[in-house]
Amino acid sequence: MLKRAFDQWLTERRGLGLIGPKTAQNYNEFCADFIRQHGARPVVEITPQIVTLWYIERLRTCSASTIRTAHQVLCGFFRWAGEQG
Repeated sequence: MLKRAFDQWLTERRGLGLIGPKTAQNYNEFCADFIRQHGARPVVEITPQIVTLWYIERLRTCSASTIRTAHQVLCGFFRWAGEQG
């Protein structure tokens, strides 16, 4: 499931020393709404269209800068998820 995989990704990045606790917290905050909406779905069911629609929805309440940051976080996560199979 997406939430479990996202949490595992953050834990792995922290364990490798790639990010600190505050960065992990920020990543969680940037993507919390996405994880809340789609966290129970298998990662393979998340399509680019789902992510794009979420960006559009979030632009109503967030700045473009915040969306860019969330995009960077999600790209990193999905790249990792793809490498994990």
